[in-house]
Amino acid sequence: MSKIIKGVYKRRRPEQTDYYRIIEHFHDGFIGEYTDSFESRYGWLKQETMNAVYSFLDCGIPENGVARIRCGDCGNDYFIAFSCRKRNVCPSCSTKRGLLFAEKIEEIVKPVKHVHITFTIPKLLRAY
Repeated sequence: MSKIIKGVYKRRRPEQTDYYRIIEHFHDGFIGEYTDSFESRYGWLKQETMNAVYSFLDCGIPENGVARIRCGDCGNDYFIAFSCRKRNVCPSCSTKRGLLFAEKIEEIVKPVKHVHITFTIPKLLRAY
C-alpha cells in the first residue's frame, strides 16, 4: 500500500469522467445539428461558448501542456497540467474559481454575528 503524502499534486484525470466522455463524443454532432434544431429557438451559437468547450477538452491533460514546479521544501520537481480556467463548462476550474472568489469576499467583508429568525402565521389566521 502506497503512502499518500499531503500536498503532493495528484492529477485528476478528467478524460476518465463520464461528463468529459459525453462532451467529447457528442460535441461535434451537436454543433452540426445546432443550426437546424436549436438556432431558431435559442439564437446563434457563440464562438465563446465553443471555445470554452474546446478549452475544457484540453483542460488537465498533460499532452496539452504542463508546468514544471519545484518544491522549495523538499526540492522535488512536479509537472502540473494546464487548466482551462473557464467557468460553467469545466467543473474543476469553476469550483476553484468559486472558492477563490469566496476567500476574497471573506477578506473584504467583516464577519458579523447574527441570528436569522422567521415568524410564520398559519393561513387560517392571516385574515385576522
